Amino acid sequence: MALAKASNRSPRLTEGLNQGDAEERRCSKKKSKICTDFSENSEYADLAEKVFQDVNAAFERDELIDEFDIVPVESKANHSPVLHVASEHKLALEAWCVPYLFTHSYKSFLAVRRKQKCSLSSLISSTNPSKYGSFKASNFSESDRINRGLVLSRTLVLLNPDITMAWNFRRDFVPIVSPAILEAELRLVSLVSTRKPKCPEGFVYRRWLINQAFKNHLLLPETIGEWFPIEVKSIEIPILKYFSNYHAWSYRMWLLQKILYDQGIPLEQKLLVLESEVNCTDAWMNTQVSDYCGHHYRHKLLHLLQLTVPENSSTTHHEKFIARMKKELDQNAKQIELYEGHESLWCHRRAVMKMLLEYLADNGSDECNNSHSVIIKDLVYNEQKFVSLIISDDNVAENSKERTTLNCNHCRKYVAWTNAQFSKFNWQLSTNDFNSSQSCI
Repeated sequence: MALAKASNRSPRLTEGLNQGDAEERRCSKKKSKICTDFSENSEYADLAEKVFQDVNAAFERDELIDEFDIVPVESKANHSPVLHVASEHKLALEAWCVPYLFTHSYKSFLAVRRKQKCSLSSLISSTNPSKYGSFKASNFSESDRINRGLVLSRTLVLLNPDITMAWNFRRDFVPIVSPAILEAELRLVSLVSTRKPKCPEGFVYRRWLINQAFKNHLLLPETIGEWFPIEVKSIEIPILKYFSNYHAWSYRMWLLQKILYDQGIPLEQKLLVLESEVNCTDAWMNTQVSDYCGHHYRHKLLHLLQLTVPENSSTTHHEKFIARMKKELDQNAKQIELYEGHESLWCHRRAVMKMLLEYLADNGSDECNNSHSVIIKDLVYNEQKFVSLIISDDNVAENSKERTTLNCNHCRKYVAWTNAQFSKFNWQLSTNDFNSSQSCI
């Protein structure tokens, strides 16, 4: 059967598969060659150790390095491949040295982790040894082994942050017992995210750091107003670097729920934190209209804001939340008109409308069970006006015909969904405008 399938392949497909196999074999040979070079030629190990020491020296000179990347360089110039701009706290490596540095660091890390003796080529003597530097002999103490393991793990997570055992080594041997250590570890995770903004291991480690900080009372409920904005700002970097960054948004939601419900902060402070997050994401909503993860986070924010309103709350809290939801619908309507054809905006509108009507049904039974209530009638009127605007002839421009047609299709689906979901409110948007509109056909 396999031979029959292979014989039916087109010549172009067969040629493409052969080229792909050849490229894979070439990369595999290159990697195996580097490993062979390390095992047979100590010159490469000496070179990699020198690069490793230069990277470590850069961190010792500048503890505030905030960006790391790998720079493509064609030729090996006669200078260190470690590029450090101390005045701007930037660090980079020339691409040609990365395979050698990674292989050397990985093998050395395994040796340290297994409490084995590192070869003399991996432990080159240093004229100015530090607790994070090289060693003069292959036999070294337990503290030296741990210190070197921490530096090696730092190099490994910078080059490949998906190596779980490197993060686990830091969990085992970095005690989060002081604000300085916590800040240094958080800064390392932020540095890793500048090059790999979607690395899940980095965000898992960041959660562990926050949990340890709360456990050791380094972060207190009364100081949430000080450190929470700083932590949120550090998360915004990977969010902006990688579109629809699920891991970053999930961590942000986890952090918000952690401080709101696990730390026993008062209701007034919870409301301040939530309002701050809502206001912070307002500007983002106007620039990243297709980011489903961000819209989901926004929906969760509104849901938390709804849950934070105490039971038997005053009319003021009730009116504030309804006004907040109406404002959200108005902002969403403007975005849909401005950025046509984005399904994420329509999905967000569905979520907000459903949340608002369910809240009205649960918290104002006397008002909401009446199909002629002022709020429901106002919502139906505004929605009918909105959908009529979307499908009107005046809203169509020749240079955006395709996007306008797509917007109309999303609008049709939205109308059908709302009529089905909210029938208990006698909710019925008119479809006459859709049938008479020729712009969307």
